[in-house]
Amino acid sequence: GSLPILPVKDGVVKVIGIAWINRDITARKQAEEEINLKNEQLVTINAEKDKFFSIIAHDLKGPLSAFLDATQILTEEIQNMSMEEIKDISIQMKESASNIYGLLENLLEWSRLKRGMMNFNPEIINVKRITIECLNVLKESASTKEIKITTSLPDNLEIYADSHMFETVVRNLVS
Repeated sequence: GSLPILPVKDGVVKVIGIAWINRDITARKQAEEEINLKNEQLVTINAEKDKFFSIIAHDLKGPLSAFLDATQILTEEIQNMSMEEIKDISIQMKESASNIYGLLENLLEWSRLKRGMMNFNPEIINVKRITIECLNVLKESASTKEIKITTSLPDNLEIYADSHMFETVVRNLVS
């Protein structure tokens, strides 16, 4: 608030000047601005985290549901199934489990990255091989959404990059 301006008198009658108290509040204003900036950053980070968890939960639901369906079929119908049908369901279960594992790896990598615990280890990597591995993790989720993902990459395309970070970028772009 404003501080009062007081007259300075020479005795009782004659005003010979004025006096006021002046405070430098620059540091307090800078601290307030910093707090506001940090609050905005926290809101953004929380929104990003919530969106990421929502995506992961949604993407986990598809392969986990497929895995549960396959186990239910096995437990209820195994006595009536041929060895080929059991093999097919086992392959589906393995693919679902691999997809779930890949999505959980993605979650752990994101967590490490956000906490600054992910090291940058660049190496020569094959773009097509890593891209296909990433797409395999997302294939089931895309299929349930009736999305077809295709790639058109040369077999010998190599880049110098951190493979974990590159995988994260591909999964994030595709998902």
